[in-house]
This record gives sequence, C-alpha cells and structure tokens, in this order.
Amino acid sequence: MTKPFTRQLARALYAVAQDKKSIELDVVIGRAIALLRARPGIPQTQELLAELERVHREETAGIRAVVTSKVPLSHGLKAELTRVLEHRFKKDVDVDEVMDDSVLGGFRVRVGDFIIDATLTTQIKELTKHLMNA
Repeated sequence: MTKPFTRQLARALYAVAQDKKSIELDVVIGRAIALLRARPGIPQTQELLAELERVHREETAGIRAVVTSKVPLSHGLKAELTRVLEHRFKKDVDVDEVMDDSVLGGFRVRVGDFIIDATLTTQIKELTKHLMNA
C-alpha cells in the first residue's frame, strides 16, 4: 500500500509537471529527488515512480470502480452508480462487480483510495454509534 506522503508527492509532481517543458521538468524532478534524499524514512524512488505512473494512468484514462455486494446490481442501479461516479470524478468509469457473501446487504464502492461504504453492516455500526452518543 502506498504511503500517503508518496501519493501526495506523486500527485503534486504530476500537477507541476503537466505544463512544463523538458528543461523545467528536469528541475522539478531534480528537486523531488533532492527532497527524497534529504528526508530519511521517505519511500524510495521506485515507489514514487510507481505512484507517478498510477497517477498518470488515472489522469489520462477512465477509472475503474469496484463494487462489492452480496448479489449483482440491477442494470438500473449500475447505470445510476456509473453516472454518479462519472459526475464525481469527471471521467469515464468502468464498474466491476464483486460478489461477497459476507456482505449482508447494500454495497461498497472503491475507486482508488475513495470508498463509499453503503453496506448494511456499516449502517448498523453508524446507527449504534449514534445511539450510544445520544
């Protein structure tokens, strides 16, 4: 799993590098490498490069959403979920379904690090927490 700092650094580098020419890009990358070397405990360059590639794929292509539920989604629900996710992420979304018998009801959506947990188990936990604090 990618550490949050690595993901943030990769996203920042990608954002800065998008509009740069070759010489400017070398400066940006050089500063990033200097930052990595200067701070002990920061993930290695390979992890950062892998994360940069992932960010680039996310930014230039459609994205993949994984929906986990007990039963397959109806065509209408899948279409509506796709529409909502495309609106949220401003990209084409490919929805893959995973059936999981441990899901009592509802569904969980994962798009990269973004998660929508609308499972019955989570809703019961949230209700219990709310009632305990009331």
